[in-house]
Amino acid sequence: MIELATADSYFAEHLKASVWDGLSDTEKRAALNAAEYDVVMYLNLDEIDTTSSYQINACCEQAIFLNQYQRDLEAAGLARAAGVASERIEGQGAITFKKSWQGLQLAPRARAFADRARGNGFTIIC
Repeated sequence: MIELATADSYFAEHLKASVWDGLSDTEKRAALNAAEYDVVMYLNLDEIDTTSSYQINACCEQAIFLNQYQRDLEAAGLARAAGVASERIEGQGAITFKKSWQGLQLAPRARAFADRARGNGFTIIC
């Protein structure tokens, strides 16, 4: 289990530092727990190796991603499950649900760190 102090240190000079700092310790722990499960599943591990900076970084990136986008991920999943392919609100805009939202979703930076942890190339595409 990644310690909160470790995650706090990771986010100290991160672009999303103010978002992380604005979370309570309970919210941080919940985000880290969920992120650790996601990264463990992605890497096919039993647990995170807390000596691996790549695994820790992947978990931190996934934690902030989940905190910021979980509602969107859930909304897309629920709408897709109900058979909704797209939604339009007149004067406001539209959203289309694509298959890319299905299954385990890792944040792009989390995936890059996780791929590096498993020995694959390290590429971040923006």
